[in-house]
Amino acid sequence: MNKFDIYKVDTRYINYLKQFQERVADPKDFGHARPYVGILIFSNNMHYYFAPLTSKTNKPEFYCVRLYDENKKAIAGVRINNMIPIPKKIAFEIVKPVMYMELLKSNNPRDIKYGNLLKREVASLKTEVISSTIYKKAVEFRRDYKYKPYIRNICLDFQLLEQKALKFNLSKDKKKEKVIEQEKELVR
Repeated sequence: MNKFDIYKVDTRYINYLKQFQERVADPKDFGHARPYVGILIFSNNMHYYFAPLTSKTNKPEFYCVRLYDENKKAIAGVRINNMIPIPKKIAFEIVKPVMYMELLKSNNPRDIKYGNLLKREVASLKTEVISSTIYKKAVEFRRDYKYKPYIRNICLDFQLLEQKALKFNLSKDKKKEKVIEQEKELVR
């Protein structure tokens, strides 16, 4: 795998993982919900690995691969240390492609600006140097996690999250959501 597209992960899944590992990146920024956007990098027998994008370009290159625009200006980063496992059996129920081209057709200037950023990020991700760097770092981090304490100190607990990810039940979560909605209706 050496060409990436941008995906968003269902917030319910992210919130589920946050129960077990507080350091899972938050789908909120300054109190506002935002999509949990990133890329699917590689897979093992049971999981895909998803790395979130960050707008902060000052993260250490040791665990964050920078993305650049056509002028070689850093525009984003891929947080390798914050990769999360996505169970293969439900992956495409909770991970959806980001339709950034649709944002470019919007009448909302914020949507257009965000769509342009995503378009530039995708262009950067598709360069051979960036895509191979991301893939190599991700595989190394996942492999070395078990044996190198300095990797464990900066990464999510991949093994714990892999176990918990397999227990995520989307239909159970949907039922819970329905009950909450019904309770809200009763209160109104």
